Amino acid sequence: QLPIHKLKIDRSFVSNLGKQPESEAIIETILSLSTYLDLKTVVEGVETEQQLTFIKQLKAQYVQGYYFSKPVSSEQTFELLKTPFKV
Repeated sequence: QLPIHKLKIDRSFVSNLGKQPESEAIIETILSLSTYLDLKTVVEGVETEQQLTFIKQLKAQYVQGYYFSKPVSSEQTFELLKTPFKV
C-alpha cells in the first residue's frame, strides 16, 4: 500500500557499473524489489552502450541519460522526437 508508482535509480549507481560490484548488486536488488512491488523503474545516468545492455538485461522499464541525448531546448526536443531511435 505504498503511495508511489515509480522508483528512480540514481546515476551514481549506474556510473559505477563495471567498477564496483556493489553497484551492480544494488541495481539488481532495486529492480527486483520494484518488480515484486509492481513499481515502474527509471534508471538515470545511462551514458554507455555497456550500461544500457546491463540495464536492459534486468528489464528496467525506463532509462534516461546522455547515451540518448544531452539536455536540449523544447524546440530541439520536437526535432528529436521526429527522429527514430532504436534501443
